[in-house]
Amino acid sequence: MKKPYAESTLKRKYRETGIPKEVLEKLHLYFVACAHFYKIISVDEVWKVIERTEARQGKKELEEILNPSMLECIRNYSIEEHHRRMQDRQDEDPFGITELDFDNPDSEAQGRVWARIEKKLMHGVGGFMDLAQKIAAPLTPKGFQYQDGDYVLSREEFDKVIAIKERSCDRYFVLPESDFYEDGDDDRLFLVDISIMLEVEDGEILEFFLDDAVEILDKAYEKPVYIPDDLLCYIDDLYYEETTETDMMKSFLRKEFFSDRSDKAEEEEDELQILMFEINRIVRGVTISPTRDIDRVSKMLDDKGYVFSGFDQVERFIHLYMNLANNTRLPANKGHTPEELLPAEGMGMPAKIEFGPGIQNLLRSGEWDPKEMKRDIMTQANLPIELRGDMMREVDRALAPGEERVINATGTIVKGKKIKPNEPCPCGSGRKYKHCCGRRS
Repeated sequence: MKKPYAESTLKRKYRETGIPKEVLEKLHLYFVACAHFYKIISVDEVWKVIERTEARQGKKELEEILNPSMLECIRNYSIEEHHRRMQDRQDEDPFGITELDFDNPDSEAQGRVWARIEKKLMHGVGGFMDLAQKIAAPLTPKGFQYQDGDYVLSREEFDKVIAIKERSCDRYFVLPESDFYEDGDDDRLFLVDISIMLEVEDGEILEFFLDDAVEILDKAYEKPVYIPDDLLCYIDDLYYEETTETDMMKSFLRKEFFSDRSDKAEEEEDELQILMFEINRIVRGVTISPTRDIDRVSKMLDDKGYVFSGFDQVERFIHLYMNLANNTRLPANKGHTPEELLPAEGMGMPAKIEFGPGIQNLLRSGEWDPKEMKRDIMTQANLPIELRGDMMREVDRALAPGEERVINATGTIVKGKKIKPNEPCPCGSGRKYKHCCGRRS
């Protein structure tokens, strides 16, 4: 990684390109969205993504471009950027965020403060309507009529910006292929989401690593690039595509884990959105391993206090999860879903299921009847016979007397000694434990 430029040097370098500030800011939005959506993508492919997205958009009116989802994503990004600037640069708080009383969010005074802040965030410089205008301004208006005032970004100018981005870090890195592979090309550059390369705790960077980026690169090799219509929605790192499959998963979680009390409806809907974001984050991880990922989702639900009430509920969840995983746009597929690349089969059912700590503890405590669970497993016609046999063995394994097993904080089952961070992960992924099952969420 090249040594970063000082802030003053960065500003001078950008001025020297001769590219208007608004164009530079829209390019930054594209880089953020590509980093969040693809996790790692070559700079050449980023250029193609921008060209094709701009050609699709054309010179539409702002109202035609910004649907409610896009507006919400721009709003969230704008607020997050304001917080980041305050933390990174210790700026003053011109919007008055610090006036909010987060310990008493429902007070009438709190509502007045937030209404004032919302107005500033919407219309102030750097606010989300300001960002919305930048999103609507065309950069590469090919295939439609444009006026003298429209800016046509050239590949040469794009490359100048990329060269500067190699010396800066802002939600993403620009790194050469040689950083990922010993025989990599120094001239082939990649845009990389910062979140898959840094281990951060309490605001401190603990480690910089390449494992996840390399794994995505290996799996995405020679696959075609998918460009979503809503690409710029991904400037908000909490955004996920709403599909039939996400709706089905939401309906399941809402029915099984939430009440119908009207006084809690808003609070529970917010919690449901958080659960869906966490599930989507796991689905879009680098493993494409249904078995491991189902275990991770089950552990996440356990940690939040959402425990399955019986095997029938587990079986329905597995099917809904596999449906969701088969129809989610994955970084390892360069944005395609498994169904799109393998329409006949998708991911299929997992080859193996391991019960997480929540299910194991329910069986051990007697809250779940193991005999009844085995009967339920054997009567599930939708499950392959091999998978049913594997699940029967999991029931026996959970109840096996005298077996030394430790369930660690991530839900990973290990036998005997504690695993050290730099040792190979026992799940068999081939990665270090600290970068696999032992990685902090």
